[in-house]
Amino acid sequence: IFPFKEQVYWEQWAFRLENPDEYDPLKPNRIVRDALQRANVPYLDVTEDMIEAGRTQVLYWPIDSHWNPAGNRLAAELIHTWLDERGFPSFAGQSYGTQQP
Repeated sequence: IFPFKEQVYWEQWAFRLENPDEYDPLKPNRIVRDALQRANVPYLDVTEDMIEAGRTQVLYWPIDSHWNPAGNRLAAELIHTWLDERGFPSFAGQSYGTQQP
């Protein structure tokens, strides 16, 4: 589960709302998480880690809602750790999109 830019930097967006205290910016993530849990589907939710990292670094491009290199790096590290902890094979250092002889 990945957060929207507005969830990571809620303080920067909440002022635009008429009644920001009436909004729960993380509700969509909880709905997805709860549905996955009910269905016994393994998942990774990087929302809290990205919110924490977003306090000290910029993770999204300023002109849109896509991750910048720092955001992509953090997401990749979190995903790699999650997969590694579950015994998925590591392909670190391997080249993709090229044929091996």
